[in-house]
Amino acid sequence: MKSILFITITTLFLSTAAFSQLGLKGGFALYGNPKNASFMHAGGYLGMTYDINDRLRGELIIEGVFNKQRITYLESNTLDGTKKEDVIISSNIPVTLGIDYRFLKGKIQPYAGLNVGIISLGYKNDHSRGSNQNLTIHPKIGMNVAISESLLFDFALKSHFIIYGTNSNTSYSNVFGINIGINYLF
Repeated sequence: MKSILFITITTLFLSTAAFSQLGLKGGFALYGNPKNASFMHAGGYLGMTYDINDRLRGELIIEGVFNKQRITYLESNTLDGTKKEDVIISSNIPVTLGIDYRFLKGKIQPYAGLNVGIISLGYKNDHSRGSNQNLTIHPKIGMNVAISESLLFDFALKSHFIIYGTNSNTSYSNVFGINIGINYLF
């Protein structure tokens, strides 16, 4: 009887301790080029976190950011220079795995991290649509501020390096990002 009670208490303790390392995070995301305001994309993010120890945290994040632009162009098949207008909706949807290192423990927790994953870049207008998937790597710095024992305010600055192409023709671009949200720890 004592061994059954011991096994039950140990199992409950271990499952609670492991489960308390899990967390959810979500919030507002903004991407773009600070020099070109028309390229800014806004949206949100949602993810799961796992505290590996008191300094390291792993995460799985999905983000979705979108932009809508109205463009005017000259129609190429007319001689009178007829202007046409079109609306283009573009999207950036990265899915990444990452790891963060927290420099301090306590109410204010600055951190640095690195995420790696796939980003889907898409567009849609009245005439066509398309998307492609590329590798993305984004280093980041941020800060968590404890609101309560299980609720953290999260602020992160990051730089997405998006790698395009094939073995013979590879290029990359750099997109700046900001995430502002909440982490809930179980």
